[in-house]
Amino acid sequence: MQGDWVTAIASIIAAIIGVLGGIFIGRIGRERRTVRFIITAPEDLAQGLRARGNSFEVKINNTVTQELIAAGLTVENIGNVVINDFKFDLIVPGTHLLAQAQATGDNVKLLSDVKIDFSSGLPQTDPVFSISVPYFNPGENSRLAPISTDPFSDALSRVVFQV
Repeated sequence: MQGDWVTAIASIIAAIIGVLGGIFIGRIGRERRTVRFIITAPEDLAQGLRARGNSFEVKINNTVTQELIAAGLTVENIGNVVINDFKFDLIVPGTHLLAQAQATGDNVKLLSDVKIDFSSGLPQTDPVFSISVPYFNPGENSRLAPISTDPFSDALSRVVFQV
């Protein structure tokens, strides 16, 4: 009689532990599609030259300017699944005589797959970079290096994302 109660209680406890263990494993193993965007502060690359009072010009393609602002954007897949057909827009508010972006990083395969579309007509108001990659593996990251001209403000500090 005493052994039957022990067996019954042990069976109930085992069932409860099994259910709780299943819930715990299910939470750990579920798919997480999570992307982190990290924006680094914009840097005025020409500030040092202007501070010295020197006359200078920076020429990129056919654009000549005395203002050149660079920022950084790191995109990381911190989830645990591959994100297929990953796309987002990078909008740089303001009017710019020059606006460009380039993908950089250590993963050569990922960099070769990153596609950046941009309307070529300049100057532009609120230029939009459309960034896409056919897949984004867990743990991968890529850095975008946008540069622009904006003599009135640090425009790249006001970057807007549309995912």
